[in-house]
Amino acid sequence: MPFLDKKQVQFSDGQPQAIPLSGRTEDSRRGSALFPVCSNADCKAGRLRLWRSRQTPVLEGGWLCSPECTRARLREMLAREMEGRSEVPVVHQHRVPLGLVMLAQGWITQAQLRNAIEAQRQGNQKRLGDLLVELHGLDQRLVTRALGIQWNCPIFSLDGFQPALVSSLVPRLLLDSFGFVPVRATVSSRLHIGFEGHLDPCVTFAIERMTGCRVEAGLLSGSDFRLAHPQMLAAAFPKTRLMEAAGLEPLVHALSLVLEDSRAVEARLVRVHDFFWLRIWRVASGQTVPRREDVEDVICSLMQAN
Repeated sequence: MPFLDKKQVQFSDGQPQAIPLSGRTEDSRRGSALFPVCSNADCKAGRLRLWRSRQTPVLEGGWLCSPECTRARLREMLAREMEGRSEVPVVHQHRVPLGLVMLAQGWITQAQLRNAIEAQRQGNQKRLGDLLVELHGLDQRLVTRALGIQWNCPIFSLDGFQPALVSSLVPRLLLDSFGFVPVRATVSSRLHIGFEGHLDPCVTFAIERMTGCRVEAGLLSGSDFRLAHPQMLAAAFPKTRLMEAAGLEPLVHALSLVLEDSRAVEARLVRVHDFFWLRIWRVASGQTVPRREDVEDVICSLMQAN
């Protein structure tokens, strides 16, 4: 099972930045198999930890000697994930509008573009590409190609797409909430994630951190996405718990109970927009795609203040 890198990704104003994992060096809390060192930097147990007959839980590669240390590490990790969190979603602004991209490629005429823009001004809520398809018979594949030019990303096909082979990588709730499809995972630990119409860097980086895979984000055509997304949602997924907490401290308490009970041989925590995603591995595995029964997901959110 791949471990997390020393650096994680933090989002500030919509831009990913590398940040250190709690300021620790790799060797600072390692210890040995015979005398393990608690990964909580503020652990007060001292020599008492040697008499504690527990080998789990392990959180982001570090053993925790007591429930108190589990809560301390969770508190630290949740604070890390909250950094750079923006209350107002950042809307990506393309330098070249979609219509001008297609016009420059010779796929539409100026008259067709003006007609679609005018339809939007008159209250039509459909996207520009969909209007061009509807009003002027533009090939949907050309719209997807133009979006790929805008986002500077690949266009994925559904060749070899089998939902059952990738359903253990990401919880169903996140797939449904943020509109993406794990298209395929390769033996070289590369994962292709397909979106419709736009990319979501927050989702992409969260999956990369959680799975240890190199994630490549791209687009699916509208027809391919509408075919693949329902098939993906209908697949079997790992067990998932949903939590809503009134604040960070109640969330720390709830997650620590889950970790202590699960005896996780590894667990990781990332934030996906307003959700916290905790994944628990019950069995150590070097596989890129874990078995569904070997992992469990916990999706958490904080209650909105009135």
